[in-house]
Amino acid sequence: MENLTDLRDKIDNYNVALLTLLNERAKVAIEIGKRKEAMGIPTHDPARETKILQQLADLNEGPLSNLMIEKIFTEIIKANRLIQQR
Repeated sequence: MENLTDLRDKIDNYNVALLTLLNERAKVAIEIGKRKEAMGIPTHDPARETKILQQLADLNEGPLSNLMIEKIFTEIIKANRLIQQR
């Protein structure tokens, strides 16, 4: 059994990995925003967001509930939409 320090170290490593992935995702979102602007289409695409959330719900095996995943990714999507509009 792992001790508390080892478990916290795991969490810290996951936090760094998540931070890296979130920033990589944001970079891609910025590029998408530039392309959308060049094409004259709105940044907000509710159908795409619904598709993303449904796909994640379908893939989710827990322990986080689909509602929790939806809330987390809704915030990620909002943040990326804001960064696209800069």
